Amino acid sequence: NGHAKPKVPDWTEHATLVAEKEMLGMYVSNHPLQRWGDVLRHYTTPGLTDLAGRTEGEEVAIGGLLSQLKLHLTAKGKKMAFVTMDTPDGPVEATVFSDIFERCESMLTADAVLVLPAHVNYRKEVAGLIVDNVIPIDQATRLLTEAVHIRMSTLGLQSSIVDELARVLGKYPGHCDVYLHCTLPDAREVTVHANQACMVEPAHRLVQEIEELIGERSLWYSVANG
Repeated sequence: NGHAKPKVPDWTEHATLVAEKEMLGMYVSNHPLQRWGDVLRHYTTPGLTDLAGRTEGEEVAIGGLLSQLKLHLTAKGKKMAFVTMDTPDGPVEATVFSDIFERCESMLTADAVLVLPAHVNYRKEVAGLIVDNVIPIDQATRLLTEAVHIRMSTLGLQSSIVDELARVLGKYPGHCDVYLHCTLPDAREVTVHANQACMVEPAHRLVQEIEELIGERSLWYSVANG
């Protein structure tokens, strides 16, 4: 009699990728950034591999995989770090000073996919990036979205759809302003800033329900009001 194979649960995608990187030194089956492409496009700054032309204090957001972290002790004995982020454009280096490092150290782990709000800092005429915050990629939409936009046509629009839209928005109360971009029959667009009662949380289910009601790609997010 042949021995039955033991039932071993499948590895998660994350566990598989970590094991590939540890054993082979590279990702084979997938890349950790691939599933976060939309978030990286919406909430991070492209082209940070070359800081030429960036201005002092300019605010940016680095998005990618934490590939290197070099610890350093300050003169006061506090920990800070120099990090390298693998972004869709290539490696980007940044400095995490002790105040941010102490608050966010638990999130700065190898191969973590993160969004790092940062600013440009010139030292001896060379531009660098100083990290202002650390946000896990799966929290970026919730923490960085400031406004939700919905585009809809008024042509043939039924009051029942408007009522249903209000009901759906009411299911997801939150901190984000809602802007309705209404296309009129003569093709002009009128933008309506919904009242505070309609402020929402940018949840994945909200997107699904709005698209089921009004149509695909009818909703999008922005990181600044208006």
